[in-house]
Amino acid sequence: MRAGSRAIVCVTVMALCGHGWAEVVNIVTEPTRIERGAEQEWTAGAMPTKGNTVLLEFTARTDAPSCSGSTYMIWLYVNGKRVTAAKTRRVTRLLNKPLSFQYSPELRSDADNIIRIQHTGSAALAKSAGGEIPVYIGMMRLSTKTGKSPVAQAREVIAQPINCGEPGVGPAVYEGGVLNSGGFEVIVGGVRYAFETRISYPHGGFNYLEATPEPTRQGQPEWHVSQKPGRRAALLLGEGPD
Repeated sequence: MRAGSRAIVCVTVMALCGHGWAEVVNIVTEPTRIERGAEQEWTAGAMPTKGNTVLLEFTARTDAPSCSGSTYMIWLYVNGKRVTAAKTRRVTRLLNKPLSFQYSPELRSDADNIIRIQHTGSAALAKSAGGEIPVYIGMMRLSTKTGKSPVAQAREVIAQPINCGEPGVGPAVYEGGVLNSGGFEVIVGGVRYAFETRISYPHGGFNYLEATPEPTRQGQPEWHVSQKPGRRAALLLGEGPD
């Protein structure tokens, strides 16, 4: 990966209080560019929120001429209200990033839903990166699932006991190994846990380190995965043109 390609930001947001998802509404299917200081708005129809969980998912990538460290430059709004990552310190809305922020808004079941992303990158950040820093939204979708969301049951979650330093049971016995496509697996108690990695390239596409014997998804044609012996385990190396 070229040093000038900023890393992907993969976000999965629990946007509603209320995994086989019954219905999927695709909002963004082709990479959409958002310039620094600009914003993009999409309209989705009413969602069946009563008794359901609704999940908002999107991927985003910043393309920049050079690496310039970590920064926050995307604000997400649903129906005019800024979405934050958690309802309380212990009830998170982000499924894959357990951060603690404030309460975020609900989607509508009786009217269209407006989703807006704002690029908040500064001129100083662009200058330090050596050029413009557009954001690409690679995909966005809404999914519904029958059953009340854990976020809607905050009181039940808050009532759960917290470990205050009591001794644990120790590490579990496990087996594991790497796979030809670059991913790896861990088996604990007869259950297989597969781990894979997505590495973005310019304009919001992905190359993959998959937890499969052979590749099943296509990234850049030049992308390839190899293994090298390490001191304790095999080293996985993914290489591409960017």
